[in-house]
Amino acid sequence: MAAGRIKGITIEIGGDSTKLVSALAKVDNSISKTQSNLRDLNRALKLDPGNVNLLKDKQSELSSAIEQTKQKIEEEEKALQALSDKGVDETSEQFRNLKTQIDIDNASLKDLQNQMKDFGSVGKQVLQDVGSKMQEIGKKIQSVGDSISSVGSSLTTKLTVPIVAAGTTAVAKFA
Repeated sequence: MAAGRIKGITIEIGGDSTKLVSALAKVDNSISKTQSNLRDLNRALKLDPGNVNLLKDKQSELSSAIEQTKQKIEEEEKALQALSDKGVDETSEQFRNLKTQIDIDNASLKDLQNQMKDFGSVGKQVLQDVGSKMQEIGKKIQSVGDSISSVGSSLTTKLTVPIVAAGTTAVAKFA
């Protein structure tokens, strides 16, 4: 019997299972790299949340992680079917462990899909960032406008009124 390891699960299937084992290993390796990239992108996005390139990369990595997880589940289901076809009892430890791993991977897939849903499109993320920056700029412009208005009022009181009074006095003396 051939044997292969899947995250601590030993699968023994009569016949040659090297293709299955290597396919699962490739998928596991890809998922691991993608998860690492996602962690790095999330750290970078905390520093620069409006970076369009980082947002695009995150969307791409999430899509990739979803596809890789689907592929892994398909491979695990093939292994489960192969165990069943070889007459392995559903109550055996191998069968239960593989079934549990499939359930864990399905939960992981659902989590990734929720992350993608929450992330939305890159355009939505950029627009949210631009909108918040526009609000900040608007508040600053309003603050500057209020300052100019108060300077204008002050000038009217301190400068214009005395000039008008002097002008009125000059006209009265001239007349």
